[in-house]
Amino acid sequence: MIRRHQDSRQTRLDREPRSGRPATGHPYREYIELSGIQLLPHVQRQGIGTAVIEDLKAEAAKVALPLDLGVEKDNPNAQRLYERLGFVRVDETEQEFRLQWRPPPQTAAET
Repeated sequence: MIRRHQDSRQTRLDREPRSGRPATGHPYREYIELSGIQLLPHVQRQGIGTAVIEDLKAEAAKVALPLDLGVEKDNPNAQRLYERLGFVRVDETEQEFRLQWRPPPQTAAET
């Protein structure tokens, strides 16, 4: 979860303890979902969103789960970002595209 502290200009990514469970904290989940990321215009295009998403991809890869998200159809900049980061369209609703990133298969040496 990303939190903005009211008494500072810092934004941080908070992580909950995993206890050996998938990054979702639920032992039966089949994917991890990024439920939202929003950056103010003056901090966009500085690599912050990419860094957060790459970190989530690394977490998803550790537990061998896909990373899912929704992106509004009227947000082509975000769509380009997610496509550049390896997400593919898997579904759509009236207002958004559902995208997914899958971690590469693990080799025998990695397991």
